[in-house]
Amino acid sequence: MRWLRNFGIGVRLTVAFSLVALLLIAVAVLGMMSLRTMNESMRLTVEGRLFKVLEIERVKQDALRTGILVRDATLNEDPVAVRRNAERIGALRQDMRGTLDDLGRWLSTSARPEIQETYRALIEARNAYDTQLDTVLRQLQGGEFDSARSALVATLPAAQAPYFDKLSELSD
Repeated sequence: MRWLRNFGIGVRLTVAFSLVALLLIAVAVLGMMSLRTMNESMRLTVEGRLFKVLEIERVKQDALRTGILVRDATLNEDPVAVRRNAERIGALRQDMRGTLDDLGRWLSTSARPEIQETYRALIEARNAYDTQLDTVLRQLQGGEFDSARSALVATLPAAQAPYFDKLSELSD
């Protein structure tokens, strides 16, 4: 430290100020790099996770809309309404299937096996629900409105509940 005393006060203040300025620049650079990393993580969260949750909620809404269309066709007992609602239901189901297939491709990259297992269980629940829905639609199109009403009250909700539970489990 003796060598530092050989310098004048101006040089010593300049060196000290330069060191403080270098430290300030280093802190600023590290802060910007951290903000950039945090920004990227936020973008991935919003684009990846939030949009997927919104898609799952849309699938739930479409499933509820499907139930309403089935109910309306069952109560009307009108073959024209049954046919029109069956077409709408088909379009909704196709959209739901496409959304869930896209979600499945996204989830297949997950490193968490429990998420992949939940998705497999969701597909099984969806298939069970689709089977019951197909049965109700066949009954409606065949004019078996009493059978369709019975299925609408008993078997369809029983198949729909696990489907919704798995959708909710994925969005949590």
